[in-house]
Amino acid sequence: MRLVKHDHPLGNRICLVGDGGKSSLARAIGAKKRLPAIEFDAIHWLPGWQERPRDESARIVRTTLESLPAGWICDGNYFSSMGGIAVAQADAVIWVRMPWPVVLWRVVLRSIRRARDKRPICGENYESWSKMFSLDALWLWHLKNPFMQRKRGRGLAASVSDDTPVIRIDSPRELDRFYDIHGLERED
Repeated sequence: MRLVKHDHPLGNRICLVGDGGKSSLARAIGAKKRLPAIEFDAIHWLPGWQERPRDESARIVRTTLESLPAGWICDGNYFSSMGGIAVAQADAVIWVRMPWPVVLWRVVLRSIRRARDKRPICGENYESWSKMFSLDALWLWHLKNPFMQRKRGRGLAASVSDDTPVIRIDSPRELDRFYDIHGLERED
């Protein structure tokens, strides 16, 4: 994996992977570059929190990327299906690796906001108070899997070629700096 500095040129085909701000960053880069941001969670999850079959998800990603010759911004960690397709075509990969406590805190806050506001997520799904306090709650999954970043790092290393630059962001301060360097606007 070829790690590069935060000010490295991004290109027009960018994959964001990891935890702790990648979706917001993907939308900010997409807005700045006027390129569509493709959220893998929205492809993976069917209504009612049903998982789409892997081969169907991969076909959708392949077709979507082919239909966007000017470029795209992809956001997600599905290396064995969708992510591998996008990473193989990417001009750059941005790996957001926030510390586990930061990720857990952000997931809890985001889950509370989503349950309160009832905004659609992951396609046509919604977080609810009952889902937030269920055994399959996202925050609980993060609490039980503090070493997932290491596993995702191995998945990324196996998926990205040595030719593809990888920009690694390891802290909230580095993320803020990345926004500044690339002139990106944060969402409200």
